[in-house]
Amino acid sequence: MRFSTIFFGLVLGPGFALSLVTAQAEQEPVKEPYLQFTCMLWEGPLESQLFYRDGERYIPVTPFTESRSKAHFLKFSREFSLHVKHQVEEQEEAIYRLVGTSPLLTGTRRILFLLFKQEPEDGIEFRILPFDDSLAGFPAGTFRFMNMSAKELRVKFADETRKIPASKMTLMNSDVSSDGGLIPFLIGDARGRKIFETRLFAQPTGREIVFIGPPKEGEELPSVRFLSQLLPRQLPTLPQDLASEPEPEPEP
Repeated sequence: MRFSTIFFGLVLGPGFALSLVTAQAEQEPVKEPYLQFTCMLWEGPLESQLFYRDGERYIPVTPFTESRSKAHFLKFSREFSLHVKHQVEEQEEAIYRLVGTSPLLTGTRRILFLLFKQEPEDGIEFRILPFDDSLAGFPAGTFRFMNMSAKELRVKFADETRKIPASKMTLMNSDVSSDGGLIPFLIGDARGRKIFETRLFAQPTGREIVFIGPPKEGEELPSVRFLSQLLPRQLPTLPQDLASEPEPEPEP
């Protein structure tokens, strides 16, 4: 069984980019093949339609709280940025206001962006965390357990037990048969005391993210959320450019 543990801290530090992409980045495509991404909104609803920026175009994106958004693409921009439309009466063209940014991950062409609403700070309304969503980084048949609490947890899954420090995640293989099946899943505290137990349905062509957070107010059990995805037997190959891809009409 293969495990990997990587840091994904929920609090973005001073390195959190707030500036817009440079004019050169807006006009020149990235050197690498274009990137495919989806989004998930941690908590809704949204007050305004969101737009992501690719070069000089602003393209609507609708994130969901229970599943990934539909797939979108970045061809020109060197970072992921979210905007809302701000219409000024004196101006005929709409103005787009920046509300969140995230760097792109190197070494992958598929990214899942997790969006957290926050109190506006210098106009920034979202913390955005990028995760490798490629099959190489998140294979079919695996479960990604994210400890979103401030305490170390222990996870037992498919007869293996692993420690997950606060604000870290672990990738675990389900080793499920071709027919799929239910696998016992237990969460323990740092002392090894069981605090949560259930069974998770695993499929060889599926993958699942399990978010483990602190108990909700007035409750003792940890909060647990799931993001499931059933994959086709073989994902379509991403083309090297967008020449064959239909492009949405740019917003006025």
